[in-house]
Amino acid sequence: MKIIYSAPDIGLNDCNGGSAHVSGVINAMHKAGHNVNLICNSGEIDNIIKIKKFKSGLFRVLNYFFSPFFITVYLCLKEKPDIIYERARIFGGGAILAGKLFDIKSIYEMNEPIGEDNNKLKKIIFNWHMIISRLSNLVTGTHPKFFLGIEKSKQKLVHYGIDPEKFSPEVNSSEIIKKYNLENSNVILYIGSFAKWHSCENIIKAAELIIKKDKKIKFLMVGDGEKLEKCRELTKILKIHKSIIFTGKIEYSDMPKYINASTICLALFDRNYFANDYYFSPIKVHEYKACGKPIIASNIGNLKNLVKNNENGLTVNENKIEDICNKIIILLKNKDLYRKISINNRKEIEKNYNWLKITEDILKSAINN
Repeated sequence: MKIIYSAPDIGLNDCNGGSAHVSGVINAMHKAGHNVNLICNSGEIDNIIKIKKFKSGLFRVLNYFFSPFFITVYLCLKEKPDIIYERARIFGGGAILAGKLFDIKSIYEMNEPIGEDNNKLKKIIFNWHMIISRLSNLVTGTHPKFFLGIEKSKQKLVHYGIDPEKFSPEVNSSEIIKKYNLENSNVILYIGSFAKWHSCENIIKAAELIIKKDKKIKFLMVGDGEKLEKCRELTKILKIHKSIIFTGKIEYSDMPKYINASTICLALFDRNYFANDYYFSPIKVHEYKACGKPIIASNIGNLKNLVKNNENGLTVNENKIEDICNKIIILLKNKDLYRKISINNRKEIEKNYNWLKITEDILKSAINN
């Protein structure tokens, strides 16, 4: 099939969930033999149309609507695509609207719900999403709350996934182990954006307790963001900076090497930041699982379904520092449990969270809807 995929706010090489998501979907489409034109703001693949990334809120909103609209009109005239696939965002919908002019089937990919409340701006946003949803043939989402106001026949509850060939225990991590001097160490890994909804500071506080018990344990903190410098300073205040390694931003293609250099992986989110529990469905959990790593995750939202105790790892209240510390120690000491979880996680990815299977199912549903 010929597909136009619009994700104007995404850079393919960024180390975040949005980038991982779009990269995974695009790679799955290519693997299935589809011809894809991608609209995004950065990356290096075939048939990519890059749009400018504005810092200003108003210009960004306008650009993320109008650029995909006019690019999609042009591609519809030139390529005659079979499907318009659009990643939902505030006042998006430009690609779907353009495709509707040519009566082309479309998929609206919702990554968070748009709730209706008494806030005037949110009401406007909600109503706009309802317009785009009605024009779409299919609306996808990972939680029932995503589908508020959307007719049942257009709803498709989906899982996000991973490429089990790219993320695999077989990926060699010796380069990373040598680079950061991780030989003979148990390594606790965090990968993320250091955003305010991640519990990065609590990870550092838990690290202090663990390192006091075992000096050989190291923490590998991968990524960048607004809380990075604050976390760096905290390690100095707690005098554990020699055991905490901040890598900064890495290439997404290198992420499997970092995961395989680790022993345990963390997916901790601040439960006090979001009012709704829908939000916590990070792709990094699948990336960790695909590499056969046990996970310690916050016991909230979708994470409770993705990480079941003693099957995929252990769950914690991320605000209880001693709880984080104790769960890490349990996984390090119980080798049989560790091995069982490692095998379970890899099998689960191959069976349920393979991007190729997920994407093909979504495309088939849209064509038949």
